Amino acid sequence: MSYDLLYRPRAAEPYPNDLVNAVRINISGLANVLCGGVRLGHFEALAGLGNRLFNIMQPDIAVLGKKDFQQRVLIPRMVDEMRMSINIIGAPAVRTPDGLAMSSRNQYLNES
Repeated sequence: MSYDLLYRPRAAEPYPNDLVNAVRINISGLANVLCGGVRLGHFEALAGLGNRLFNIMQPDIAVLGKKDFQQRVLIPRMVDEMRMSINIIGAPAVRTPDGLAMSSRNQYLNES
């Protein structure tokens, strides 16, 4: 038997004290390389959200898309450092018909 589930929390659930004042997780040595060098604080926030969601859901496995290399390095490191018993699995990127990897960041693209 298998189930498909979607957990879609409201912002107040993972951030009960608001996003601005949220506790941050610093993954030193990794968070400021590659695109993290120009997206300061982004991967710190990503690790914090991952930690919150994993603590709320208590999953045995987490499937991360292989599209984002830096996330695929940071999240397993955070899981290991926080001593979480979660098996991180990489999944192929889902692509649009023209081959572009699907991403929420695609909204910032234009034709040129």
